[in-house]
Amino acid sequence: METTNIPEITEEDILEQNRLTPALSKRIPEIIIGNYSINLLEVHWVVVSLQREFHSHRFFEIHVPFQGQGKILTPHKQVFFKPGFFTITPPKQPHAWECIVPPLQMQVWWLTIRPLRKVSAQLQSPEGLSIRNLASADDLIYPLHPFFFTAFPRMLEEAASPQAGSEIILKSLFTQVIILLARAVKPLPIIGSSLAGSKADKLSDRILLSRVDEFIQSNLQHELSLDEIAGHLEMSPRTLTRRYRQTKSQTIWQTITQMRMTKAKSLLQTSSLAIHEVAERCGIYDKHYFSAKFKKHFGSSPAAFRKTIKSRRDND
Repeated sequence: METTNIPEITEEDILEQNRLTPALSKRIPEIIIGNYSINLLEVHWVVVSLQREFHSHRFFEIHVPFQGQGKILTPHKQVFFKPGFFTITPPKQPHAWECIVPPLQMQVWWLTIRPLRKVSAQLQSPEGLSIRNLASADDLIYPLHPFFFTAFPRMLEEAASPQAGSEIILKSLFTQVIILLARAVKPLPIIGSSLAGSKADKLSDRILLSRVDEFIQSNLQHELSLDEIAGHLEMSPRTLTRRYRQTKSQTIWQTITQMRMTKAKSLLQTSSLAIHEVAERCGIYDKHYFSAKFKKHFGSSPAAFRKTIKSRRDND
């Protein structure tokens, strides 16, 4: 995720926005997406210089770093994060922040996400499934869509100086932000694809294989699940697994790893991205796990591979 669109924030900006943000929660109405009700309770800024103590809330908390780098910690996990990504903790989840590169300046959103009624996964709309995934997010960190940095100043402007139609604009912007956050956790199925309304089990093995690989390639930066891939193809995970392996003589997970490693190799050859940034663009958020996978696949660590490429170029 490129970070060039992230605006610089000064202490004066933070003070001014903290003065204005209380109006957001008062003016943004409840939104309904699928069978979920979503309310914005509060938006505020936090500046972390060292490490905050573990704490929890009765609501969802989303953290959007604008400057600096840090870690978010839970009793069982800790994840590095920086601008261009967001983290999310569910209600009652103990968590803490640690500043790695100061100053760590974060925008914090407090939300409630409540199901209006129980609906089975088979009957939920794609949007409802996406919000369900957002409400059960367990990976802590996800890529942030650049639209966020366009939407928030406009939301703040409409809330601070309301005019005719401001509530409609605020509701629309807030809805778009929530959907994009949910997509980052689990991408929405592609609506209107050539598979819509068809029976995937009638597709030839060759076309099925092509559709699966196309979907994987388009979503490498996300945490993919078998249920998600099968849902996109409108077939059961068991049938998809059997037909895919029979056709390609390898599992879907082997294909995902192969595609991620190929993409990583290309990025290491053609970009100056840091190793952890290459890993993140390939959908892997643990640098050590990424390095181990890369070494197993290519016989050398990412750092050693890049060093070899550089040496060859210098000698040409």
